[in-house]
Amino acid sequence: MECKKGSVTVELAIIFPIMIYILFLLIYIVVLMYQQAYAKNVCEDTINKAGNWWVNTYKDLETGRIQLDNISRENVYVNLYDMDEDSKKQILKKYIYNGLNSGTILKPSKFDIDNDINIEVANSIIFKRLYLNASITYKLPVPKLVRLFKLQDDYTFEVTSSTLVKDYAGYINDINFMFYAYDRAKEDNVFIKKIDEAITSIKKKVLY
Repeated sequence: MECKKGSVTVELAIIFPIMIYILFLLIYIVVLMYQQAYAKNVCEDTINKAGNWWVNTYKDLETGRIQLDNISRENVYVNLYDMDEDSKKQILKKYIYNGLNSGTILKPSKFDIDNDINIEVANSIIFKRLYLNASITYKLPVPKLVRLFKLQDDYTFEVTSSTLVKDYAGYINDINFMFYAYDRAKEDNVFIKKIDEAITSIKKKVLY
């Protein structure tokens, strides 16, 4: 009888550390999955809001409410030349930084706004597209325990997202401006006038 009790104690001594290891491993996996999903959600939420806000910066990025004090600073031909592009990027980066540091289990352990978040604007004149790439590093809690289990104590996630800048009135204005500039160029430039005549001739043959 005493021999059986002793064997149970030995078995528990072997199995218990393994169970603890598996338990902590599962907890860390769940935490990392949550942080990855949370970081992706923050970045995608920001870039989607930026699609409406980019050419309407007199509106609040979070709520979309109009801020009367900012209306006078709006750039009319923002699709042709955006004077405030750099400052807009900084606003979006700070918004992402604040989102990653609030309402979450872990906060980024190493995070440089200028180096870890990159926002690019693809400008096709009549429309813009925003591209976001973020590199976010999280350090797992109880690092000594993590290293004891031979696990990596910090993980870096790469998040990418993109959106179309929604400015339909601006697109119409810019297209009208381009046609106006083209019509004026035809009057003043012989070469462009000849090209226009050739295009008109082709259109008549194809369409009529």
